[in-house]
Amino acid sequence: MSSLILDEILRNKYSKRYQINKDVITGGGTDWTNDPFELDMAKLAAVAYSNNRMSFNGYKYIEEFSTAETAVYQKNDTVYISFRGTSNLKDVVTDVKLIKGEERTTNRFQKSYKLAQDFKAKGFKVVVVGHSMGATIGFTIGERDPTIEVYGFNIGSTPNIMRCIGRCPNIHLFNTSTDFASVLTRPIKKLTKMTIKTIPSKYPFYKIASNHSVANFF
Repeated sequence: MSSLILDEILRNKYSKRYQINKDVITGGGTDWTNDPFELDMAKLAAVAYSNNRMSFNGYKYIEEFSTAETAVYQKNDTVYISFRGTSNLKDVVTDVKLIKGEERTTNRFQKSYKLAQDFKAKGFKVVVVGHSMGATIGFTIGERDPTIEVYGFNIGSTPNIMRCIGRCPNIHLFNTSTDFASVLTRPIKKLTKMTIKTIPSKYPFYKIASNHSVANFF
C-alpha cells in the first residue's frame, strides 16, 4: 500500500492532470453525469489541489478561510468546503490512520470539522467536497453530522464506511470502476442510504494511480 500512496503523491505533485487551470474549471462536457451540479462538485474537488484557485460558475473563492489543504467557496447562502487529497509525505501519516479507521483522531479531520461547524453557526448551509483522502475527511464529517451534504470522488478506504449501513442519505460518492481506494464502498452499496455511483475509468486497470485520479471526472 505504501508504494501506491507514494505513486499518488508523485502524480499529485508533478502530473499535468493536477494542474487545475481555467480550461478545466470553465469547461463543460463529460460522459459520467448529466447533472451540472455534480460536475461542479467534481470541479470543486479538483480545485483543492490547485495553487491558482479561482471563482467559477457563481462559486466565489473565499481566500480568507482557505488553506493549502482546504478550498472554501460560497454561492448564495451555501458554503462549499473542498478538502485536498494526499499531496505530501505528511499526508501519508493521515492516510495510514484513515486506513485503520482512526480518521476522527487526525488533525486534518478535527480542523475540517470545526471549520464546517463554524460556518453552520453563522447560518450557512454547508456542503463538503473532496477527492481521495479529502473525500474520506468529508465522509467522516457527513457521517457525524447528517445536516451536511457530502460529495466524494474516489474516496480513500476506511472501515468506517460500514457506519453508514442503513443510513447517511446526505452522502454522495462517485467512484471509478477500477479504483483501488474506494473498493470498500462496493459491498455495501445496496445496504446503505448513501448515493454510490460507479463510472467507467478512462484508463487501463493496471494504471493504478490514473484510475484513482480526480481527472476521471472531467
